[in-house]
Amino acid sequence: MKVTKRRKAPAPDKPASGSRSMPGTTDKHLEKLEADAVRTGDRTELIRYRKKLKTRGK
Repeated sequence: MKVTKRRKAPAPDKPASGSRSMPGTTDKHLEKLEADAVRTGDRTELIRYRKKLKTRGK
């Protein structure tokens, strides 16, 4: 019979910190505009908002 020592559990992940937004996080206003665009078929507000984000450097 082989006996091995137990390994320590890995350290818990640290939460990300900083002032930048996390990759993959969603913009609530963008989600709302997308839902409205799907519902109404009018994408002008969505396009305008995305342009504004792009010019703002996001």
